[in-house]
Amino acid sequence: MIKAWYFGWWKLSAAVVFTAVTIMLVINSIDSSRGTLFYVVERRPGVPIARETVHVHRDMPHVRSAFYEFDSHPEAEQRPQQQATSSGGSPQEKSQSQSQGQSQSQTQGQQPETSGQSQGVNVTTRPSTATNGTSSNCPHYVDYACKKHEPYSSGPLKLPYQRPEESCRTFTSPLVEDVIKTFNEKIDDRDLARLFENCFPNTLDTTIRWHKDDSDVPQTFVVTGDITAEWIRDAQRQLSPYQPLAARDDKLKSLLLGAIHTQAKFVNKAPYCNAFNPPEESEIEAEDNRQNDIVFPPFDERYVFECKYELDSVASFLSLANEYYSATQDSSFVTSEWKEAVKNLLQVIEEQSLATFDSNGTALPAKYSFKRKTEQSTETQSLSGEGNPVNANTGLVRSYFRPSDDATVFQFFIPANAQLAVDAKRASKMLKESGKDSDGIADKLNEVGKRVEKGIWDYGKVHHREFGDVFAYEVDGYGSVLNIDDANLPSLLALSDIGFVNRDNSVYQNTRKMVLSKRGNPYYLRGEYFEGIGGPHAGIKNAWPLSHMLRIRTSDDDDEIKKSLDILKGSTAGLGLMHESVHVDVPIDINSFTRPWFAWANSEFGKTILDLAERKPHLIFKKNDQSPLKLSNIIQKFQNTHPNHADPKQKVLL
Repeated sequence: MIKAWYFGWWKLSAAVVFTAVTIMLVINSIDSSRGTLFYVVERRPGVPIARETVHVHRDMPHVRSAFYEFDSHPEAEQRPQQQATSSGGSPQEKSQSQSQGQSQSQTQGQQPETSGQSQGVNVTTRPSTATNGTSSNCPHYVDYACKKHEPYSSGPLKLPYQRPEESCRTFTSPLVEDVIKTFNEKIDDRDLARLFENCFPNTLDTTIRWHKDDSDVPQTFVVTGDITAEWIRDAQRQLSPYQPLAARDDKLKSLLLGAIHTQAKFVNKAPYCNAFNPPEESEIEAEDNRQNDIVFPPFDERYVFECKYELDSVASFLSLANEYYSATQDSSFVTSEWKEAVKNLLQVIEEQSLATFDSNGTALPAKYSFKRKTEQSTETQSLSGEGNPVNANTGLVRSYFRPSDDATVFQFFIPANAQLAVDAKRASKMLKESGKDSDGIADKLNEVGKRVEKGIWDYGKVHHREFGDVFAYEVDGYGSVLNIDDANLPSLLALSDIGFVNRDNSVYQNTRKMVLSKRGNPYYLRGEYFEGIGGPHAGIKNAWPLSHMLRIRTSDDDDEIKKSLDILKGSTAGLGLMHESVHVDVPIDINSFTRPWFAWANSEFGKTILDLAERKPHLIFKKNDQSPLKLSNIIQKFQNTHPNHADPKQKVLL
């Protein structure tokens, strides 16, 4: 009897200890950043303790009902596996999703899938929130994007059609559909045509979670894809390909105008923050990122999803408005609220232009700090959240985090400073042209742009012993230099694309050679199956397709462009969409990439094909029709067939 009691007690104790260890492992994993990997030790009925690789986003730590079949690949435990997360939902939706499972994808009406498609993955689905007319029965796009849907392209890759049915799309634009139709007819490579068809409209199809079409002050909430939050930078980049079309599509114009107004509200709530929850008016349930960050100045968690101060977010707020005005000449967004947002950002710029020490060597009070309890050094800042010191009188502006959401090492992050220099001057010019500079904001913006530009040339240009004069990734004004590049935009590779320098500038060309070389950039990754620029965010085995899009847009070399196009076509694991990152050392399949639904990358791919259509049409169009194609040509044709669709007085500025 004593033995029986002892044996029962031992089993109970072992179970308690095992459960506690498992819970601790999962809790510790929550600190993982967006797109990184963590390991979970899990016991399933009839299966021995197994080590599984699971994707968790810093923004989505609540990985719900999900499991993976064991992979027979010998590197299964080391390779990244496809993300198994979905955004939050109401308790009713979660309960419904458990009963529906993957079968929801059949509501789209596609044919049953053939063997080998999405094998080894079982993820809990959640019906999308019924916004903008989409049905609550529509499958969650994370799940939909992981399955192949007919019809397939007629090219050798047989890429699937990944657009949701029209009733499940979050926004539609007749002009965007006309652009897709035109490119489908002209592109010679049928796999490339299918990629454009899937990627170009993906932001509109899947991420416009809320749009209030108010004629005076429209509002728009744009999610990144798999996360129910809006990043200022991501949203600007996601919407960028559609900006040139706004002058001839009133629906699209209202959408973009709404995005500007909504971001102004966000900035006025918390000018240091990078990501925001859905507006209360949208009645969309906000997600909890569960990080318990310690941030100064404090912010209201009802409105803010995350408050990492990223200088590129400041610049991107201006970029969104600049692109809209350039396309439409409409300055109606310059309201008192928008001006207040600009003033708040100018205050941030002023505060983050200060040095760490005063002229006597006394440490100045920090205007911003960020601390997170984490095992990832890139998820927090050093020196109690204040970051490494920077020198005085450089003309540069600090950034505590990069566009990857990773912490900077040296806070003068050159790509973001370059974007700010460009867009501050553009915004200044816009305000003066539109006659809406009654309070002198334009001069302040112009002064910032010129000062920062000079600071980049004075402190951001450094000499590399192999590549000559180049732009550094980060500096501190004391002489410390970080020579890397990261795929996220803005980047060093993108300096000509954002308009800071011309493509043929010698310093830029040296920089380009450096960042596209393993000798010059430790995050240029090359493996047996994939290559490209990666970054600390996804580790040293994952490169980002995004880097090839910028490589194409910054190149005049036909062979280089064709090689990157081929790499991009082969990077989708047969799913016909761009992904966040791809493992370079394992065969490309459903388990080799991160983030099946990453709208930013899809928009950048669409923008890349638009660029080639104008600059290098012979590389993508059929042999009998290789004249340059500008969007203005499509717009004019659209206007002729849809005369009542937009104001005929509106200029087309392309």
